Amino acid sequence: MNINWINPLLEDYYKWIKSQTFVLKDNQTGWATISTPFIGIFNDTIEIFVKKNNEKIILSDNCETINNLKLVGVEIKKGKRREIADSILLNYGVKFRGDELFLETKEDSFSQKKHNFLSAMLELNNIYMLSKNYKKNEFFEALKSKNADYILWSKRNKPENLAKIRA
Repeated sequence: MNINWINPLLEDYYKWIKSQTFVLKDNQTGWATISTPFIGIFNDTIEIFVKKNNEKIILSDNCETINNLKLVGVEIKKGKRREIADSILLNYGVKFRGDELFLETKEDSFSQKKHNFLSAMLELNNIYMLSKNYKKNEFFEALKSKNADYILWSKRNKPENLAKIRA
């Protein structure tokens, strides 16, 4: 099976990524912003903040990932969501500093570490699917798709409830 056709497509993808990646420098702070073509929770581009400090390069999200999750009603300070977030960060070698995601690297491993950092940000953004509003909307959409008119549920120490589903 000949797969040589994929190489030019990959080259086009790399060119597109590069053409959609922008770097802005803040001369006062020494930080630079890498604006990526990847999309965040609010349909905006994901940005990575970088600063070189002697031999170290620091990558940060400037607290945007966690703050965006908070804005959609997702807290990850404790419980299962925190376990998921910690696991994601561990997989990519990223750390929390308060609400900030950060990673330190050197020039020779910058490419892989930047990729890992961006992957962690993207994966953390998916935690919003665990928000109550998202799950509730998905649940009711699934019910509507089954043409259900009523739902029956109960809570601890409370009788069963019957509710009509509104379209």
